[in-house]
Amino acid sequence: MKDGKIKVILLGLIILLITDSGYAKYEPVYGYYGSLIGLILLGTYCTFKLFYRFKVNNLMVSRSFIVFALISVWIFFFSLMMGAGIGPTLRYLCILVLAYYISSTYEFEKVAVLLTNMLFIFAVAALAMWFMVYFIPESYNLFPVLMFKANNSSGKILEYRTIGLANMLLSNYTVLPRIYSLFWEPGVCQAYFNIAILLTLKFFKGKKKVFYLIVFGMGVVLTMSTTGFITCAVVLLFALLMRNDSDKRTNQLLKVGILILVTVVLLNLEVLIGGDIYESIFGKLSGGGEHTSVASRINSITGNIDVIKKHFLVGTGLNQSSRALKEIGIVTDQTNTLFDCLATFGIIIGLFFIICWGYFIKKISSNIVENAIIILTFLLIFSGEDFIQSLFFYVLLMYGMTSLVDKKELCKNKHIRYTNT
Repeated sequence: MKDGKIKVILLGLIILLITDSGYAKYEPVYGYYGSLIGLILLGTYCTFKLFYRFKVNNLMVSRSFIVFALISVWIFFFSLMMGAGIGPTLRYLCILVLAYYISSTYEFEKVAVLLTNMLFIFAVAALAMWFMVYFIPESYNLFPVLMFKANNSSGKILEYRTIGLANMLLSNYTVLPRIYSLFWEPGVCQAYFNIAILLTLKFFKGKKKVFYLIVFGMGVVLTMSTTGFITCAVVLLFALLMRNDSDKRTNQLLKVGILILVTVVLLNLEVLIGGDIYESIFGKLSGGGEHTSVASRINSITGNIDVIKKHFLVGTGLNQSSRALKEIGIVTDQTNTLFDCLATFGIIIGLFFIICWGYFIKKISSNIVENAIIILTFLLIFSGEDFIQSLFFYVLLMYGMTSLVDKKELCKNKHIRYTNT
Protein backbone atom coordinates (compact mmCIF):
# COMPACT_ATOMS: atom_id res chain seq x y z
CA MET A 1 0.00 0.00 0.00
CA LYS A 2 1.35 3.41 -0.95
CA ASP A 3 2.29 5.85 1.81
CA GLY A 4 -0.21 8.38 0.47
CA LYS A 5 -3.06 5.91 0.79
CA ILE A 6 -2.04 5.05 4.35
CA LYS A 7 -2.09 8.74 5.26
CA VAL A 8 -5.56 9.14 3.78
CA ILE A 9 -6.90 6.14 5.72
CA LEU A 10 -5.35 7.45 8.94
CA LEU A 11 -6.92 10.85 8.28
CA GLY A 12 -10.36 9.24 8.00
CA LEU A 13 -9.91 7.20 11.17
CA ILE A 14 -8.74 10.29 13.08
CA ILE A 15 -11.73 12.37 11.96
CA LEU A 16 -14.26 9.69 12.85
CA LEU A 17 -12.83 8.13 15.99
CA ILE A 18 -10.43 10.37 17.91
CA THR A 19 -13.27 12.22 19.67
CA ASP A 20 -16.46 10.21 19.07
CA SER A 21 -15.45 6.58 19.53
CA GLY A 22 -16.31 4.74 22.73
CA TYR A 23 -12.58 4.49 23.45
CA ALA A 24 -12.13 8.27 23.42
CA LYS A 25 -15.41 9.20 25.12
CA TYR A 26 -15.52 6.73 27.99
CA GLU A 27 -13.05 5.67 30.60
CA PRO A 28 -10.76 3.65 31.17
CA VAL A 29 -8.21 6.39 31.45
CA TYR A 30 -5.96 5.19 28.62
CA GLY A 31 -8.73 5.90 26.09
CA TYR A 32 -9.27 9.52 27.14
CA TYR A 33 -5.57 10.24 27.58
CA GLY A 34 -4.77 8.50 24.31
CA SER A 35 -7.25 10.83 22.61
CA LEU A 36 -5.82 13.82 24.51
CA ILE A 37 -2.18 13.07 23.65
CA GLY A 38 -3.08 12.21 20.05
CA LEU A 39 -4.96 15.47 19.58
CA ILE A 40 -2.16 17.53 21.14
CA LEU A 41 0.46 15.89 18.91
CA LEU A 42 -1.67 16.28 15.79
CA GLY A 43 -2.62 19.84 16.72
CA THR A 44 1.04 20.77 17.21
CA TYR A 45 1.99 19.16 13.90
CA CYS A 46 -0.82 20.97 12.04
CA THR A 47 0.13 24.31 13.62
CA PHE A 48 3.71 24.00 12.37
CA LYS A 49 2.47 22.88 8.96
CA LEU A 50 0.20 25.91 8.66
CA PHE A 51 2.96 28.40 9.58
CA TYR A 52 5.46 26.54 7.37
CA ARG A 53 3.00 26.79 4.46
CA PHE A 54 2.74 30.55 4.82
CA LYS A 55 6.46 31.17 5.41
CA VAL A 56 8.11 28.85 2.88
CA ASN A 57 5.59 29.36 0.10
CA ASN A 58 5.39 33.12 0.76
CA LEU A 59 1.63 32.87 0.90
CA MET A 60 -0.50 35.61 2.36
CA VAL A 61 -2.22 34.69 5.59
CA SER A 62 -5.83 34.05 4.63
CA ARG A 63 -8.70 35.91 6.24
CA SER A 64 -10.13 32.64 7.57
CA PHE A 65 -6.83 31.89 9.32
CA ILE A 66 -6.90 35.28 11.04
CA VAL A 67 -10.50 34.71 12.18
CA PHE A 68 -9.64 31.18 13.30
CA ALA A 69 -6.55 32.39 15.23
CA LEU A 70 -8.45 35.16 17.03
CA ILE A 71 -11.25 32.79 18.07
CA SER A 72 -8.79 30.13 19.23
CA VAL A 73 -6.75 32.56 21.35
CA TRP A 74 -9.88 33.97 22.97
CA ILE A 75 -11.33 30.51 23.76
CA PHE A 76 -7.99 29.34 25.16
CA PHE A 77 -7.47 32.19 27.62
CA PHE A 78 -11.12 32.69 28.56
CA SER A 79 -11.69 28.97 29.22
CA LEU A 80 -8.59 28.79 31.41
CA MET A 81 -9.75 31.87 33.28
CA MET A 82 -13.17 30.25 33.87
CA GLY A 83 -11.59 27.06 35.26
CA ALA A 84 -11.78 24.64 32.33
CA GLY A 85 -8.28 23.25 33.04
CA ILE A 86 -5.21 23.17 30.82
CA GLY A 87 -5.70 19.59 29.54
CA PRO A 88 -9.33 19.92 28.34
CA THR A 89 -8.62 23.39 26.95
CA LEU A 90 -5.60 22.22 24.95
CA ARG A 91 -7.61 19.25 23.73
CA TYR A 92 -10.38 21.49 22.44
CA LEU A 93 -7.94 23.93 20.87
CA CYS A 94 -6.22 21.08 19.04
CA ILE A 95 -9.61 19.92 17.71
CA LEU A 96 -10.05 23.39 16.20
CA VAL A 97 -6.51 23.43 14.77
CA LEU A 98 -6.84 19.97 13.25
CA ALA A 99 -10.28 20.80 11.79
CA TYR A 100 -9.00 24.04 10.25
CA TYR A 101 -5.92 22.32 8.81
CA ILE A 102 -8.06 19.62 7.17
CA SER A 103 -10.52 22.13 5.71
CA SER A 104 -7.75 24.33 4.31
CA THR A 105 -5.72 21.43 2.90
CA TYR A 106 -8.14 18.88 1.40
CA GLU A 107 -11.02 19.36 -1.03
CA PHE A 108 -14.32 18.64 0.65
CA GLU A 109 -15.42 16.17 -2.04
CA LYS A 110 -12.40 13.95 -1.33
CA VAL A 111 -12.92 14.06 2.42
CA ALA A 112 -16.65 13.35 2.02
CA VAL A 113 -16.02 10.28 -0.15
CA LEU A 114 -13.24 9.04 2.17
CA LEU A 115 -15.44 9.31 5.27
CA THR A 116 -18.43 7.70 3.55
CA ASN A 117 -16.32 4.74 2.45
CA MET A 118 -14.94 4.30 5.96
CA LEU A 119 -18.38 4.59 7.54
CA PHE A 120 -19.56 1.92 5.12
CA ILE A 121 -16.91 -0.46 6.48
CA PHE A 122 -18.00 0.38 10.05
CA ALA A 123 -21.65 -0.20 9.11
CA VAL A 124 -20.96 -3.58 7.53
CA ALA A 125 -19.01 -4.71 10.62
CA ALA A 126 -21.76 -3.47 12.95
CA LEU A 127 -24.46 -5.24 10.92
CA ALA A 128 -22.43 -8.45 10.87
CA MET A 129 -22.12 -8.33 14.68
CA TRP A 130 -25.83 -7.54 15.06
CA PHE A 131 -26.92 -10.49 12.90
CA MET A 132 -24.58 -12.85 14.78
CA VAL A 133 -26.01 -11.75 18.12
CA TYR A 134 -29.61 -11.79 16.89
CA PHE A 135 -29.54 -15.25 15.31
CA ILE A 136 -27.04 -16.81 17.75
CA PRO A 137 -27.59 -14.97 21.08
CA GLU A 138 -24.94 -17.10 22.81
CA SER A 139 -22.28 -15.62 20.53
CA TYR A 140 -22.48 -12.30 22.41
CA ASN A 141 -20.76 -13.80 25.45
CA LEU A 142 -17.98 -15.24 23.27
CA PHE A 143 -16.80 -11.84 22.04
CA PRO A 144 -13.96 -10.05 23.89
CA VAL A 145 -15.07 -7.73 26.71
CA LEU A 146 -14.55 -3.96 26.83
CA MET A 147 -15.14 -2.35 30.23
CA PHE A 148 -16.11 1.30 29.90
CA LYS A 149 -17.14 3.79 32.54
CA ALA A 150 -19.83 6.18 31.36
CA ASN A 151 -18.52 9.72 31.12
CA ASN A 152 -21.76 11.29 32.34
CA SER A 153 -23.70 11.90 35.53
CA SER A 154 -24.45 8.19 36.05
CA GLY A 155 -20.82 7.01 36.07
CA LYS A 156 -21.98 3.42 35.45
CA ILE A 157 -19.58 0.64 34.49
CA LEU A 158 -20.61 -0.61 31.06
CA GLU A 159 -19.59 -4.04 29.75
CA TYR A 160 -19.32 -3.85 25.98
CA ARG A 161 -18.45 -6.68 23.61
CA THR A 162 -16.30 -6.16 20.53
CA ILE A 163 -15.28 -7.72 17.22
CA GLY A 164 -12.66 -5.05 16.59
CA LEU A 165 -14.47 -2.96 13.98
CA ALA A 166 -17.71 -2.89 15.98
CA ASN A 167 -18.76 -2.81 19.63
CA MET A 168 -22.08 -3.61 21.25
CA LEU A 169 -23.78 -3.27 24.62
CA LEU A 170 -26.89 -5.35 25.34
CA SER A 171 -29.46 -3.63 27.52
CA ASN A 172 -32.66 -4.72 29.23
CA TYR A 173 -34.83 -1.87 27.96
CA THR A 174 -34.78 -2.65 24.22
CA VAL A 175 -36.50 -5.55 22.48
CA LEU A 176 -33.71 -5.96 19.93
CA PRO A 177 -29.93 -5.49 20.19
CA ARG A 178 -28.79 -1.99 19.22
CA ILE A 179 -26.00 -1.09 16.80
CA TYR A 180 -23.22 1.04 18.28
CA SER A 181 -20.51 0.62 15.64
CA LEU A 182 -17.33 2.09 17.18
CA PHE A 183 -19.13 5.14 18.51
CA TRP A 184 -19.96 5.86 22.13
CA GLU A 185 -23.70 5.28 21.84
CA PRO A 186 -26.37 4.41 19.24
CA GLY A 187 -27.54 8.05 19.06
CA VAL A 188 -24.08 9.06 17.83
CA CYS A 189 -23.95 6.10 15.44
CA GLN A 190 -27.26 7.07 13.81
CA ALA A 191 -26.01 10.64 13.36
CA TYR A 192 -22.97 9.44 11.42
CA PHE A 193 -24.95 6.93 9.36
CA ASN A 194 -27.65 9.48 8.48
CA ILE A 195 -24.98 11.94 7.36
CA ALA A 196 -23.38 9.10 5.39
CA ILE A 197 -26.73 8.64 3.61
CA LEU A 198 -26.74 12.33 2.69
CA LEU A 199 -23.16 12.16 1.43
CA THR A 200 -23.93 9.01 -0.55
CA LEU A 201 -26.89 10.73 -2.20
CA LYS A 202 -24.73 13.75 -3.04
CA PHE A 203 -21.45 12.19 -4.11
CA PHE A 204 -22.03 8.63 -5.37
CA LYS A 205 -23.84 7.07 -8.30
CA GLY A 206 -24.91 3.75 -9.75
CA LYS A 207 -24.98 0.38 -7.97
CA LYS A 208 -22.51 1.51 -5.33
CA LYS A 209 -24.88 4.31 -4.35
CA VAL A 210 -27.82 1.90 -3.96
CA PHE A 211 -25.77 -0.63 -1.99
CA TYR A 212 -24.39 2.01 0.38
CA LEU A 213 -27.87 3.43 1.01
CA ILE A 214 -29.28 0.01 1.88
CA VAL A 215 -26.45 -0.71 4.33
CA PHE A 216 -26.56 2.72 6.00
CA GLY A 217 -30.37 2.59 6.14
CA MET A 218 -30.28 -0.78 7.90
CA GLY A 219 -27.63 0.62 10.25
CA VAL A 220 -29.83 3.57 11.23
CA VAL A 221 -32.87 1.35 11.80
CA LEU A 222 -30.94 -1.05 14.04
CA THR A 223 -29.56 1.71 16.25
CA MET A 224 -33.17 1.75 17.54
CA SER A 225 -32.73 5.50 18.04
CA THR A 226 -35.86 7.66 18.08
CA THR A 227 -33.94 10.63 16.68
CA GLY A 228 -32.37 8.30 14.12
CA PHE A 229 -35.75 7.19 12.75
CA ILE A 230 -37.08 10.76 12.53
CA THR A 231 -33.89 12.02 10.90
CA CYS A 232 -33.83 9.13 8.44
CA ALA A 233 -37.41 9.98 7.39
CA VAL A 234 -36.24 13.52 6.58
CA VAL A 235 -33.24 12.15 4.66
CA LEU A 236 -35.58 9.90 2.63
CA LEU A 237 -37.59 13.02 1.77
CA PHE A 238 -34.31 14.52 0.54
CA ALA A 239 -33.77 11.45 -1.66
CA LEU A 240 -37.26 11.84 -3.15
CA LEU A 241 -36.87 15.54 -3.94
CA MET A 242 -33.21 15.82 -4.95
CA ARG A 243 -32.26 16.18 -8.61
CA ASN A 244 -29.15 14.73 -10.22
CA ASP A 245 -29.33 14.52 -14.00
CA SER A 246 -25.97 12.71 -14.18
CA ASP A 247 -27.45 9.73 -12.28
CA LYS A 248 -31.11 9.87 -13.33
CA ARG A 249 -31.67 6.11 -13.67
CA THR A 250 -30.39 5.30 -10.18
CA ASN A 251 -32.37 8.16 -8.65
CA GLN A 252 -35.58 6.96 -10.29
CA LEU A 253 -34.94 3.44 -8.95
CA LEU A 254 -34.34 4.84 -5.46
CA LYS A 255 -37.52 6.91 -5.55
CA VAL A 256 -39.59 3.88 -6.57
CA GLY A 257 -37.98 1.83 -3.79
CA ILE A 258 -38.67 4.54 -1.18
CA LEU A 259 -42.30 4.87 -2.27
CA ILE A 260 -42.78 1.10 -2.04
CA LEU A 261 -41.20 1.10 1.43
CA VAL A 262 -43.44 3.94 2.61
CA THR A 263 -46.52 2.18 1.18
CA VAL A 264 -45.67 -1.07 2.99
CA VAL A 265 -45.15 0.80 6.26
CA LEU A 266 -48.47 2.67 5.92
CA LEU A 267 -50.38 -0.53 5.09
CA ASN A 268 -48.98 -2.19 8.21
CA LEU A 269 -48.99 0.90 10.41
CA GLU A 270 -51.60 -0.38 12.86
CA VAL A 271 -49.67 -3.62 13.43
CA LEU A 272 -46.35 -1.78 13.76
CA ILE A 273 -47.70 0.75 16.28
CA GLY A 274 -49.07 -2.04 18.46
CA GLY A 275 -45.77 -3.90 18.55
CA ASP A 276 -43.06 -4.03 21.20
CA ILE A 277 -40.43 -2.68 18.81
CA TYR A 278 -42.45 0.49 18.19
CA GLU A 279 -42.90 0.96 21.93
CA SER A 280 -39.17 0.44 22.47
CA ILE A 281 -38.31 3.16 19.94
CA PHE A 282 -41.12 5.69 20.26
CA GLY A 283 -42.66 4.86 23.64
CA LYS A 284 -40.54 7.51 25.36
CA LEU A 285 -42.35 10.20 23.37
CA SER A 286 -45.74 9.28 24.86
CA GLY A 287 -44.25 9.75 28.33
CA GLY A 288 -43.25 13.32 27.51
CA GLY A 289 -41.05 15.09 30.01
CA GLU A 290 -41.48 12.26 32.51
CA HIS A 291 -39.09 10.09 30.49
CA THR A 292 -35.42 10.64 31.34
CA SER A 293 -34.29 10.78 27.70
CA VAL A 294 -36.97 13.29 26.71
CA ALA A 295 -36.44 15.35 29.89
CA SER A 296 -32.70 15.70 29.23
CA ARG A 297 -33.39 16.98 25.72
CA ILE A 298 -36.00 19.46 26.93
CA ASN A 299 -33.75 20.66 29.75
CA SER A 300 -30.86 21.07 27.32
CA ILE A 301 -32.98 23.65 25.53
CA THR A 302 -34.88 25.43 28.32
CA GLY A 303 -32.01 25.25 30.81
CA ASN A 304 -29.44 26.46 28.32
CA ILE A 305 -31.69 29.36 27.36
CA ASP A 306 -31.50 30.53 30.97
CA VAL A 307 -27.71 30.06 30.96
CA ILE A 308 -27.43 31.99 27.68
CA LYS A 309 -29.40 34.88 29.17
CA LYS A 310 -27.05 34.94 32.15
CA HIS A 311 -23.82 34.65 30.09
CA PHE A 312 -25.03 36.30 26.90
CA LEU A 313 -21.90 37.79 25.33
CA VAL A 314 -19.01 35.42 26.13
CA GLY A 315 -20.66 32.31 27.53
CA THR A 316 -19.63 30.16 30.47
CA GLY A 317 -16.34 28.97 29.03
CA LEU A 318 -15.34 25.50 27.90
CA ASN A 319 -16.84 22.59 29.93
CA GLN A 320 -18.62 25.01 32.26
CA SER A 321 -22.16 24.98 30.84
CA SER A 322 -23.24 21.89 32.83
CA ARG A 323 -22.00 23.56 36.02
CA ALA A 324 -24.03 26.65 35.08
CA LEU A 325 -27.10 24.45 34.63
CA LYS A 326 -26.62 22.99 38.12
CA GLU A 327 -26.42 26.49 39.56
CA ILE A 328 -29.96 27.16 38.32
CA GLY A 329 -31.20 23.81 39.64
CA ILE A 330 -31.01 21.63 36.51
CA VAL A 331 -28.97 18.42 36.73
CA THR A 332 -28.81 16.90 33.27
CA ASP A 333 -26.37 15.76 30.60
CA GLN A 334 -25.95 18.20 27.72
CA THR A 335 -27.75 16.74 24.70
CA ASN A 336 -28.16 19.74 22.39
CA THR A 337 -25.15 20.86 20.37
CA LEU A 338 -26.40 24.27 19.27
CA PHE A 339 -27.73 25.42 22.63
CA ASP A 340 -24.64 24.12 24.43
CA CYS A 341 -22.50 25.98 21.88
CA LEU A 342 -24.30 29.25 22.63
CA ALA A 343 -24.19 28.64 26.40
CA THR A 344 -20.47 27.77 26.29
CA PHE A 345 -19.17 30.44 23.91
CA GLY A 346 -21.80 33.16 24.11
CA ILE A 347 -23.71 34.90 21.36
CA ILE A 348 -20.63 36.21 19.52
CA ILE A 349 -18.55 33.07 18.93
CA GLY A 350 -21.41 30.61 19.44
CA LEU A 351 -23.59 32.26 16.82
CA PHE A 352 -20.62 32.55 14.44
CA PHE A 353 -20.05 28.77 14.75
CA ILE A 354 -23.73 28.11 14.00
CA ILE A 355 -23.59 30.44 10.98
CA CYS A 356 -20.55 28.52 9.69
CA TRP A 357 -22.41 25.20 9.99
CA GLY A 358 -25.33 26.79 8.15
CA TYR A 359 -23.06 28.16 5.42
CA PHE A 360 -21.48 24.74 4.97
CA ILE A 361 -24.96 23.30 4.38
CA LYS A 362 -25.76 26.09 1.92
CA LYS A 363 -22.61 25.42 -0.09
CA ILE A 364 -23.28 21.68 -0.48
CA SER A 365 -26.95 22.24 -1.43
CA SER A 366 -28.04 22.51 -5.05
CA ASN A 367 -31.25 24.45 -4.39
CA ILE A 368 -33.40 25.94 -1.65
CA VAL A 369 -35.38 22.71 -1.10
CA GLU A 370 -32.21 20.66 -0.57
CA ASN A 371 -30.90 23.38 1.70
CA ALA A 372 -34.02 23.34 3.89
CA ILE A 373 -34.03 19.53 4.19
CA ILE A 374 -30.32 19.29 5.06
CA ILE A 375 -30.72 22.06 7.65
CA LEU A 376 -33.60 20.13 9.22
CA THR A 377 -31.46 16.97 9.21
CA PHE A 378 -28.64 18.68 11.08
CA LEU A 379 -31.06 20.36 13.51
CA LEU A 380 -32.43 16.93 14.42
CA ILE A 381 -28.95 15.46 14.78
CA PHE A 382 -27.78 18.38 16.92
CA SER A 383 -30.91 18.17 19.09
CA GLY A 384 -30.24 14.54 20.01
CA GLU A 385 -26.59 14.62 21.09
CA ASP A 386 -23.96 17.11 22.21
CA PHE A 387 -21.23 17.23 19.54
CA ILE A 388 -19.54 20.34 20.92
CA GLN A 389 -16.20 18.49 21.12
CA SER A 390 -16.53 16.35 18.00
CA LEU A 391 -13.72 16.70 15.46
CA PHE A 392 -15.96 15.54 12.61
CA PHE A 393 -18.50 18.31 13.09
CA TYR A 394 -15.77 20.94 13.51
CA VAL A 395 -14.30 19.81 10.20
CA LEU A 396 -17.68 20.57 8.63
CA LEU A 397 -17.80 23.88 10.53
CA MET A 398 -14.34 24.88 9.29
CA TYR A 399 -15.26 24.05 5.70
CA GLY A 400 -18.18 26.42 6.18
CA MET A 401 -15.94 29.09 7.72
CA THR A 402 -13.24 28.96 5.02
CA SER A 403 -15.96 29.10 2.37
CA LEU A 404 -17.73 32.01 4.08
CA VAL A 405 -14.66 34.12 4.90
CA ASP A 406 -12.39 33.23 1.97
CA LYS A 407 -15.21 32.88 -0.60
CA LYS A 408 -14.00 29.37 -1.34
CA GLU A 409 -16.18 26.86 -3.20
CA LEU A 410 -16.71 23.49 -1.51
CA CYS A 411 -18.30 21.54 -4.33
CA LYS A 412 -17.17 22.47 -7.82
CA ASN A 413 -20.00 20.57 -9.50
CA LYS A 414 -22.41 20.12 -6.56
CA HIS A 415 -22.75 16.48 -7.70
CA ILE A 416 -19.35 14.85 -7.92
CA ARG A 417 -18.90 12.51 -10.87
CA TYR A 418 -17.86 9.25 -9.24
CA THR A 419 -18.07 5.90 -10.96
CA ASN A 420 -19.51 2.64 -9.67
CA THR A 421 -16.09 1.25 -8.73
